[in-house]
Amino acid sequence: MGANGQHMKFLGRSELSSFMLSHPINAESVRAWVREIQNCVWRNLDALAADFQNVEAGEPPRAVFQFGQPPLRIETLIDFRNGIVLLTGIGTADLPTKNGLPNR
Repeated sequence: MGANGQHMKFLGRSELSSFMLSHPINAESVRAWVREIQNCVWRNLDALAADFQNVEAGEPPRAVFQFGQPPLRIETLIDFRNGIVLLTGIGTADLPTKNGLPNR
């Protein structure tokens, strides 16, 4: 929850939809991740780290989530104050992200 008292908002649905169309094996994992993000209540990095063990958040506002099989890597920017998670990149072991965008 940002300082505004609401659950996190996710921005980047159209990019995720494109990714899921080209990687259907990852679709359910991605949908579950988005549902989890939208139900999260984060005020800071400590709250984020408590909810996600496999997150790299050493350079705020950047956070990189890694999970699933085959492994997914989802790159984001997080605004804790306003409760926003912005997708900046997504990839798998066979399709790494490049410059914040999918490397196709």
